[in-house]
Amino acid sequence: MNRQEYVAWLSEIDELSAAQRAEAGRALSGQLPLEAVVSLLEERIGAERRCPHCAAQGAVIRGQANGLRRYFCRGCSKTFNCLTGTPLARLRHKERWTELALR
Repeated sequence: MNRQEYVAWLSEIDELSAAQRAEAGRALSGQLPLEAVVSLLEERIGAERRCPHCAAQGAVIRGQANGLRRYFCRGCSKTFNCLTGTPLARLRHKERWTELALR
């Protein structure tokens, strides 16, 4: 992008709505949308679905809670989600995770 295109782009920022400005700010700051963060966390469980309590493989999906999949371990009969056993396990305010991660 040359200087003239850049100046034209900047002048159009004033016409954005508040939501569009917030989205542009997130994109420019490198923050991932919450959906992307949750999908990355879900991938952590993987195809093996290993239980964080007993390390047995083959846990089954047992619904959803708070926007995250719940899993049931047939080995120890405990349920868990992708956050169990991580520093994020008991955090609230998921919408602020990406903001706090950059600090």
